Amino acid sequence: MIFRPKIRYILWDRAINMFFVLVMIWLSAFIIFNFALPRIFADSLNRTTVQQLDFLYSFFGLRYFFLSFLTLIILTSIRLIANFCFAYIEIKPNKIESVWGLFRKKATVIPFHAVRTIKRYQYFSDRIVGTGRILVASSGTNYYEIHMRFLSMADINTISDHIEKKCSC
Repeated sequence: MIFRPKIRYILWDRAINMFFVLVMIWLSAFIIFNFALPRIFADSLNRTTVQQLDFLYSFFGLRYFFLSFLTLIILTSIRLIANFCFAYIEIKPNKIESVWGLFRKKATVIPFHAVRTIKRYQYFSDRIVGTGRILVASSGTNYYEIHMRFLSMADINTISDHIEKKCSC
């Protein structure tokens, strides 16, 4: 059985995260331009300079916000799609294998008898999108060797149930 991350989950997750980041950037720029700069430079700025700054902010403010929002979503989506489209978890009869990468392949194989911990969880943005993450650690290590995200919760439950059936963890 092979489980792959879903592209639509990747795009929705990036859109939600980038929207919150850009709202915070835009609000901070709004506060600086409207409240901080006129008070700090009130002595040195004449009326023409203040009008020019106000025109620049009102003209580029919202347009800049939406263009930067779309640019960041497109760039981060391309990066994430390149990372996660070529990633999958495969459950074989006696082992679990995780493969990553487009040009450089990274594979992690854990036999079922060596599985120590299976952890599945969701962040807030994962709950909005309907995805989750699964982590698998083997005995003898102090970290999770398999970490896959953007899987649907049904896939995560299927993977963890199948691993728990095969091993005693």
